[in-house]
Amino acid sequence: MRSLLIASLVTMMLPAYALAQFAPKNDLWKEDKLYRKNAKMTKEEFLAMSQKVIDYFAPFVDLHGGKLAVDANWDDPTVNASADQQGDTWVVNMYGGLARRPEVTVDGYIAVICHELGHHFGGFSFYGADEWAAAEGQADYFATHACLPQLWGADKATNATYRANAPKPVKDKCDAVWTGTDQQDLCYRISAAGQSLANLLAKLGSEAVPNVLKPDPKVVRVTNVEHPKAQCRLDTYINGALCKMQFDMKTIPGRNNPNGELSKAAQDDAAQYTCLGTGAMMTGERPRCWFAPVK
Repeated sequence: MRSLLIASLVTMMLPAYALAQFAPKNDLWKEDKLYRKNAKMTKEEFLAMSQKVIDYFAPFVDLHGGKLAVDANWDDPTVNASADQQGDTWVVNMYGGLARRPEVTVDGYIAVICHELGHHFGGFSFYGADEWAAAEGQADYFATHACLPQLWGADKATNATYRANAPKPVKDKCDAVWTGTDQQDLCYRISAAGQSLANLLAKLGSEAVPNVLKPDPKVVRVTNVEHPKAQCRLDTYINGALCKMQFDMKTIPGRNNPNGELSKAAQDDAAQYTCLGTGAMMTGERPRCWFAPVK
């Protein structure tokens, strides 16, 4: 297993930037000093949690001929996260400013790490025809469909604690798909993490608080590879948790497809591992508010 913890040499006092970011560029870093004293986690917990997730997925990166690294910078006030690939090193950049936000739960923070891993692993839809990075919506979808179930699937005791307080609309959606108690509890937990992130994204975009009962009605004609609105992203988080297809970490669906990474053939590759109907919407499919199937 090859995983790295990159030590940040300089504390950045301005927001960081990389190709694939969790959120649009923002100035919420200016509020970071308000939340430092009451952060939900310590620096040590932040570093340990970040490394634990990276260590879990590092063997899968090995299968793709790379090595996985995390730059976890507690002192950086940036309210974001990002992913990059430098040669054969797949990098995830995490910042203390994001972890300290009041909207972001500890589980929400882990979900952001999963989002950044989704840029590396998620596959179709990609940012472009020759890009390594999955689109923003796809990274969201990977986080709740593939990454969090891998991390939390065996943590049945913790998952069960989400049952009592899961909102009825979330329970209704989860219970309609998952019949087992353990699977339902996992779905509740993932949905709660997604709501946490959607709340932050709504704050960032000055949008209404996203609501499971009010899905984004927008239908795009062309896949939006950039950041969808907060409600659309909540819809994606929820749908990912409802998809019963099994993702295969040994593949990056659609990557280097001979017909092109944005082709129907690449889409068909992805359909083997995720919920991807191309006609009527199927349960757990990527929402049409950002995703347009290739015909």
